[in-house]
Amino acid sequence: MNLRKEILRTRIKAGNNNYYSITGALKQAIEEHQYEQIIENIPLMCELTGVFSYPWINEISKLFNNKDILNVFIDNLDKIPASSLEKCIYNILKVISVYKLTNEECIKLLNKILNLNYNYTNICVINYLYLIIFDNYKDYIPTMLISLLTNKKYTNSTLEYINSIINTHDYTYLFKDNLDLILQTNTIDLFYLKDLLGEDYKDIINNEITINSKLRITALVNKCLLNRLDYHSFSELEKNTINSSIEIIYLVIKDICANENIDITDIKQIGDGSFSTALLIGEKVFKFGVNRNNDTFSNNPYIVAPLLRKKIEIDDLNSIFIEVCERVDTNTKIDENDLYEIYKKVRDIGLIWTDVLLDNVGILLKDNKRYWRKNLPVSDGSLGLQPYIGGEQLKKGDIVIIDADFIYDENDPEVEYDLCHHELCHRFENQYQKSKELINKHR
Repeated sequence: MNLRKEILRTRIKAGNNNYYSITGALKQAIEEHQYEQIIENIPLMCELTGVFSYPWINEISKLFNNKDILNVFIDNLDKIPASSLEKCIYNILKVISVYKLTNEECIKLLNKILNLNYNYTNICVINYLYLIIFDNYKDYIPTMLISLLTNKKYTNSTLEYINSIINTHDYTYLFKDNLDLILQTNTIDLFYLKDLLGEDYKDIINNEITINSKLRITALVNKCLLNRLDYHSFSELEKNTINSSIEIIYLVIKDICANENIDITDIKQIGDGSFSTALLIGEKVFKFGVNRNNDTFSNNPYIVAPLLRKKIEIDDLNSIFIEVCERVDTNTKIDENDLYEIYKKVRDIGLIWTDVLLDNVGILLKDNKRYWRKNLPVSDGSLGLQPYIGGEQLKKGDIVIIDADFIYDENDPEVEYDLCHHELCHRFENQYQKSKELINKHR
């Protein structure tokens, strides 16, 4: 049998679903021990791999004890069409996990996958490590992890994934012993790494942040933003919007550092939620993230007074937002009675807050005003908010809402949906309505 002709012949029959064109022909070639033909046609099989035809990888993996076949397969992974990569990579990692590769083969495979132009490859590789490393490759863990740490193309939360492996299995020394190599990797969030390694490594990391401040801030922002956006799915114009937003975020961070008279190395990450990341910069909290639940509502006394609040639209479904406000005390214990009081005040001015959680409030360290060294003209409209309502001025020591993503006008049709999913809000709303009924009854 001529494997190439058989693949092309059956592909015509199969149409778009070329499962049989590759898998069936390969099975026959394996049965006939046509290993030279298989090696010769691996590039073609990779090129023709479609969404439905990736199971041929299961078949060829049975021959991975033949190192020529294994190495040619790894060398041609980049020929697999991008549209099929997701299924293929998971499949490759799954089937390869049952074979005892050498140290060099493991590193070659990992580096090849990491260098593919595919947004999820890093998470796939980390999952791969979780699945098989401690059963089959324990002796090779340090070499593989260093290969991951020093790969210049990885993005998003790879560092945290690697750290979870390293900490769980006592490989923290790998960060320290290879710090010089890691510092050459522009995509690593050095602020995170500095917290991880502690005081002994603070000066050397701070020095790198100072020398390449824009690069290192951008790495931090990229990690936090691109972890929430599928960057490769956007058009070039939309990618330009994202890149411009990252530049804006960098400039805002620089301005805050100047206003607070602190060095850029003193920035600390203090929060990382579903939608946003929070940085502490002096006495200011800078939040940036994607897709707020509710973009606008009436400005009011019960949220931390925002200095800056801006939404940047990427497309109809995706946006980036940035916000700057004063730091508040989130460590002092607040009980449910205090939480209800702030909920009641919000309701009394015709708004409803549905994300009622103790984690979403704090205690003011200053009166609830805007603090900036230079004159900063701010209007409700410039903050993306509706006109201010409510006359109270919260003072130092008062409880304030620090996460305002779920504040609505009480007549907003979305409110009922959110109420059903927030138990404490549902209970507080019942309590509020009963208190109103009681007041009305005694009038």
